[in-house]
Amino acid sequence: MSATSERRVKSKMKKSDPANYTIHDFLNECKTSDAADSRFEDAGDAEASGPTYFVTGVAPAKLGNLYTRVGALVGEQEGWKQKKDTSGRFHFILGGARGAGIPFKRFAQLFKWDYGITPHCNYFRGHVWLTQKVKLIQTLRQAGIEHLTPEAFLFFPSSADDNETEQFRIASESGSKRAAAAGNTWLVKASDATRGERTLISSDYDEIMTHIETQDKTGSPLCVQRYLADPLLLPGGRKFDLRFFVLVDKDLDSFVSSQVLVKTCQHAFSMDDLADKMAHLSTAAVQKRTDSAPSDMPVEQLAKWLSSEHGANFEADIAEPAREIIAQVLAAAQDKLENVGHADFTSFQVFAFDFAVDAGLKPWFVEVSAPIDFPDDLVDDLARDVVDLAVQPVFAAGSDARAEKPCEGRIFMPLPTLSRTASSASNNSVSKK
Repeated sequence: MSATSERRVKSKMKKSDPANYTIHDFLNECKTSDAADSRFEDAGDAEASGPTYFVTGVAPAKLGNLYTRVGALVGEQEGWKQKKDTSGRFHFILGGARGAGIPFKRFAQLFKWDYGITPHCNYFRGHVWLTQKVKLIQTLRQAGIEHLTPEAFLFFPSSADDNETEQFRIASESGSKRAAAAGNTWLVKASDATRGERTLISSDYDEIMTHIETQDKTGSPLCVQRYLADPLLLPGGRKFDLRFFVLVDKDLDSFVSSQVLVKTCQHAFSMDDLADKMAHLSTAAVQKRTDSAPSDMPVEQLAKWLSSEHGANFEADIAEPAREIIAQVLAAAQDKLENVGHADFTSFQVFAFDFAVDAGLKPWFVEVSAPIDFPDDLVDDLARDVVDLAVQPVFAAGSDARAEKPCEGRIFMPLPTLSRTASSASNNSVSKK
């Protein structure tokens, strides 16, 4: 192509509307990647100072209280413009549970090549390697850190050859010989189960195998995990779990909540009645609080009780070891989250890491979830930090906006022990072309 012809093509490209002028039109005219880069750079000059558009991928009722508040903040605080739907171009999108409504497939070509936009979203595409129990166990095994969680075995209804039946049988028989039923009790959970659904607690090997074998062959894989039979119990003999909220930004820098949620069971813990989920599963959907039911305990009250009754320091003995485990799990999963160095989109996400505590005050990592609804008394502070730490800096080209804001007053604090290997190819800001 002559210099004159190339100038004519570039002039035409500058005047064209990127929404109507596709990569196919472009390649047919100039056939060079250099011209493509010039078009996108030039087209972006006029729009770089224009409005930032955001959209929700699901109906407001399905967005959850945290991301609803995040959307409100970017509109109110940042002055971004909200679109009615996901058609056309946008710069920021908030999806529903499990990333529902985020059009990942459109990012690879339409946004990258036709719009010249790298959208930012609230889910990592590979988040299932943390939030689905079977994939989580596989992630821990690959990193050699499966010892951080109780012993587990995996079963696949659609692929019986991959089931760990023999390994589980040996572990079950060994547990029966080593201790009473309390030492050989197992929790069976479908990989994608939430809210206490499709969960069985049993010390009967045959019952467990029957439960597994009767699952839908097209259903989710199952995890059979040794149940913590000697948990630390609160006054009234009630079991509890701890939940740490963790924010992971686009570079896999992580921030852990200073406020820890203490999830308590209403019924007294007993190994004599494994079917009583209100004694064994602390999830809110199972507990279904009433005005007369015991409420979740403030972490400050738990810390005071631990000190007076057990001579323990909550921060040093439980919280700090738990944070170290969180860092190890995130480091193990970072290659699976998929978008570090990914040119098509960037992501952030808020996870919930759950821990059980045994009678010896040892925290046991249980699972990771990706909730969309958070405690009412925390959601405003959480949302503010999400915007300040993981959203606004992505759009602040040429500066580390979050570094300019003090940590004082934040609910999310840096998790310094995470070994990050973010690719140098990862963009520092979202392209607003």
